[in-house]
Amino acid sequence: MATWEELVADKKNELIRKTTDALVAYALRTVAVPAALTTHTVGPPEAITFNALPAGWEVLGHMNTDGVQMGREVAQSTINSLGAAAPTRTDVSTDTTTLTVTLQETNFHTILLASGVDAAGIVPTVNSGELHIDKPLAPAVRAYRLLALAFDRNPTTGGEIVIGRLLPNAKVTSYAQQ
Repeated sequence: MATWEELVADKKNELIRKTTDALVAYALRTVAVPAALTTHTVGPPEAITFNALPAGWEVLGHMNTDGVQMGREVAQSTINSLGAAAPTRTDVSTDTTTLTVTLQETNFHTILLASGVDAAGIVPTVNSGELHIDKPLAPAVRAYRLLALAFDRNPTTGGEIVIGRLLPNAKVTSYAQQ
């Protein structure tokens, strides 16, 4: 027979993550996915360093304190059979991951994502920096790669912890008020 303390002894506070910083980067679907986010050097001294994102990836800047919210919606289809009280087959019909972020910076990339236009041919005026975007009546739904990285520190060791999520076929589907 076990005591309560023995049953809950495997709870580990050091495994509770709290994001203290984050970034979201995007790229066109034709741009390569980063092969590795870090490089390990055996040493001495031993070190783990971050790799730069490959060309074509753009960091979208500051976000509000809600950070990056990830969601998941899974739909299933079931088949019921005569004589069986429970479904005899269940298949996943859709599995959708959502990423919600409120970006705070007004920069070239956030403007493009919010307006739904193609970046090709849009160049700020050299002297004034003016940017003219003709928003289409029915913008095309564009697909991108999105990379979300959440940063934390291990409270015991002080080591850096980064958790990443890659969405290889992401689409902007809703917009907050500006």
